[in-house]
This record gives sequence, C-alpha cells and structure tokens, in this order.
Amino acid sequence: MSGGRARLLAALVAAGALLAAACGGDGRDAGTGDGAPTIEATNFAFAPREVTVAAGTTLRIRNGNASTTHTFTVPGQGIDVEVIPLATERVAVDLAPGTYRFVCRLHAAQGMEGTLTVEA
Repeated sequence: MSGGRARLLAALVAAGALLAAACGGDGRDAGTGDGAPTIEATNFAFAPREVTVAAGTTLRIRNGNASTTHTFTVPGQGIDVEVIPLATERVAVDLAPGTYRFVCRLHAAQGMEGTLTVEA
C-alpha cells in the first residue's frame, strides 16, 4: 500500500473512531445488537476514555489501527488483553466496584489510558 493510501486509511479509521465516540458516548456498539460496551483503541488513544459498567459486564475492545497492536490492561487486576490490528476481543470485567485505570501496555508512554468505573 502506498504512503498516501496508508495515510488516507489511517485518517478514515480515526474519523470513524471519533464519530463513534461522539455518537455513542456510553461506548455501546449498536451494530451488533448485544449491547456490550465497546472501547475503541485507535491512534494511541482509547474512545471513550471513561467507561462505567456493572460488575460482570463483558467489554468489547476494538483495535481500529491497520498496523498497530494494542492492549487493554487494567494493571494489577489480571486483565491484560492483546488486540491485533483491526480485530476485536472481549474481556469480562470481574472486578469489585470501584475506579480503575486502564492502559495500552505498549503505548502508555504516549498517554494511551483511560478510567473504568465498575458499579455493583
């Protein structure tokens, strides 16, 4: 793929992630019908950056990048999911109620992090 096409693809993926975050502030993925909250990992950022779920919820983590692997990691809590480019993984949030920081282990230095609030 030429450099111009790769940049165009990256821009379109980023625009889609921003649109999804703007239209679905709670992170729900309307396209699947199962109501599982979705966190998009694209261009060294998570969208949304703040997610609130009930304990026991399954999250969908989608990697919107065509060539970069990301992780969804809740440090010290046993949650560490690697998501290859353009793939989606699911992770069960079996955590006690509280507020947790999540990061991309590979890109935390670039500020790729967010906050997960778990409610009873």
